[in-house]
Amino acid sequence: METDKNPVLFLTGVLLLLIQDISFLLTVFLNPGIPPRDMSIHSEAYINKLIRSHLYCNICKVVYREGQEQTEHCPDCGFCIEGLDHHCPWSSKCIGSGNMTAFKFFLGSTVILMIYLFTGGMLVVAAS
Repeated sequence: METDKNPVLFLTGVLLLLIQDISFLLTVFLNPGIPPRDMSIHSEAYINKLIRSHLYCNICKVVYREGQEQTEHCPDCGFCIEGLDHHCPWSSKCIGSGNMTAFKFFLGSTVILMIYLFTGGMLVVAAS
């Protein structure tokens, strides 16, 4: 199959690659869920540190927001991240509650693109 005979297949591949690239860039540039450093929250830091120490990070000096008990400190990048899933070595960024949707789109589009490329390669091999 040549691209001049079937431009729809070529444009489908370009569209899939564009979706993958955009979702990767969103994963990298969106805030992964770094808690805000609000001074009104920090005024209670000492009390939270003594009474509810699981709501305070000694390294970042951040008081976690109520309802965000899954906030964890990432040792790779040195920040606390709300809903931390993991630190991605390919994007060099934490994957948390802020960029999880973009990361899932990136993974899904990568799998679809790999299937598309494998199928297209097999069709080219079969045609020759």
